[in-house]
Amino acid sequence: MNPSAVKKFTYARQNRRHMKWGAIFIGFLLLAGCAIKPAHPPAAHKDAPKRFEVPRRSYPLTPAQEEVRRQATTAVEADIDGYLGRYIESVTAEYDGAVRLVKPGTRDIVAAMAQGPLIITADDMRELFPQYAASRASRSTHSISVHEAVTAMARELYERALALDDPRGNNTVLFTAGGVASGKTTATLTIDAVQRAALSAQIIYDSSMRRYESAHRRVRQALQAGKLVGVVYVFTPIEKSAVWLVDRAVATGRVVPAGPAARSHWQAQHTFLKLVEEFDGDSAVSFLLIDNSGTKAVLIKPVEMRNRLYSKDGRFKDLNAFIEYTRELIQAELKKYKANGTLIRETEEAFE
Repeated sequence: MNPSAVKKFTYARQNRRHMKWGAIFIGFLLLAGCAIKPAHPPAAHKDAPKRFEVPRRSYPLTPAQEEVRRQATTAVEADIDGYLGRYIESVTAEYDGAVRLVKPGTRDIVAAMAQGPLIITADDMRELFPQYAASRASRSTHSISVHEAVTAMARELYERALALDDPRGNNTVLFTAGGVASGKTTATLTIDAVQRAALSAQIIYDSSMRRYESAHRRVRQALQAGKLVGVVYVFTPIEKSAVWLVDRAVATGRVVPAGPAARSHWQAQHTFLKLVEEFDGDSAVSFLLIDNSGTKAVLIKPVEMRNRLYSKDGRFKDLNAFIEYTRELIQAELKKYKANGTLIRETEEAFE
């Protein structure tokens, strides 16, 4: 499925338009800490130490999952500094294998940011827990078990990083957004202007930005800390995403069931547009939209998201219909792997 917004211009004109939007965005980010002064003054930060706690929520878990949940939350609460240090050392060392950002052995936030952007992604934080990371089967079973712990860790690392000036002088937070399995990292690194913006940022916060409330809070936190903000949304059609979602699940054990996967695509679109409208005219916030529908990711205008809303797609009466469609796509892909004998039971069950 290749969305509209095509055929109106020649290839040359499309190229110039993409270069223009990329140049505007990278120019905006590279001016951080230089000519542009943040429109939002830094908020005062209190030095009083606080006890780190993982918020508990109600999830339908098996006894085995509940036990892993207890172990993960207890361990993180007892040693949040150690967990964040190990995360910085193990995950921030490379950004999708594209470039060495942080020297091996680096655990300190400031030292990490002096060498490259501090990358925050809850998905990779899960790998710190052996109960989850032991195998494909354990990943499929215990992703939900460690969800609370990694979400709290990501929030804590983000708040700590915001309280610090960027040693490289950029003071920019870059948020990636889009439904799960959209190829956000790959698409971001494919376009030169966006790649330069990403690698020059102080913080890269990788998430779907599905929930407006949490996305809005993070953007506001960055502005209140005196940072500039860039939001890069990667639009990938659900048909393409479902294939990548299953491919990844079979290879690694990381499963996102049809419901959460569909909601991430549906709701993230609306969150992105609400943020674009809310911060329109704010010199401290910039937005990019990457269309990942075709064989090559391309930049388009952020407002063109309106032409890609699933809620306006005549095929889907509502979100429930979209979830069911997503489930059908996923099940069709799973059948292919089951037929060739590479689909393990735990991964199949996690999709149900």
